[in-house]
Amino acid sequence: MNDIDQYIQNLLKKAGFWDEDNLDLLTEEIKPVLIDTILTNAVNEMSPEDQQFSQHLFDSEASADEIFQYIQDTVENFDEILFETLDEFEKNYLKAISED
Repeated sequence: MNDIDQYIQNLLKKAGFWDEDNLDLLTEEIKPVLIDTILTNAVNEMSPEDQQFSQHLFDSEASADEIFQYIQDTVENFDEILFETLDEFEKNYLKAISED
């Protein structure tokens, strides 16, 4: 299990989901949304030239790992963006769950 999967499973447990089968299923459903949110927030911090190149990567057959690595290497404050995004995602998710 990678760090993103572990983060999501911890988030789901905070929200009250403990069944392992549900954790795996929900993790797979949430993961693309979280990754997209992280990448979008990071790309928004790039120069127009770097944004253009990242768009080229998205359009090419580059793997998700290659794209993620490029963005991580290009965005100077990537760690800060990552932590802020994760914090905001968690707050929004837990708020949405509590409203249901």
